[in-house]
Amino acid sequence: MRWILAALWVALSSFAMAEVDPLPAGVRSALNVRSLPAESLSISVLDVDSGESLINWQSDKPQNPASTIKLLTTLVALDVLGPTYRWKTDVFANGEIKDGRFVATSVVMLPNDKSDKAASVEGKLKEQN
Repeated sequence: MRWILAALWVALSSFAMAEVDPLPAGVRSALNVRSLPAESLSISVLDVDSGESLINWQSDKPQNPASTIKLLTTLVALDVLGPTYRWKTDVFANGEIKDGRFVATSVVMLPNDKSDKAASVEGKLKEQN
């Protein structure tokens, strides 16, 4: 009986002393598969309702932003502009048609420009002809 109690005590004390990995097993596995050090990653996950920190891994360490920033920008654009918004880009080109194809000597693209800049660029391109 003493042997069983001693084994139980050793097992429980080593379990209590074991460090709990703050990264979920799936994240740790993905890092290992790609041979990426965990120190190259920062994660902060909060419960939306309570604000409780669910995962906090190096969240105070500055990192280069990942593609999640692009997702955030897209989300804001969809919210502000709507899903049916189409971006207008004015294209001005100088050139001539040779053998049925347009050969441009200069091209200027002005995305959604409502200023006099577009008219000015168009005028300068016409002057080059």
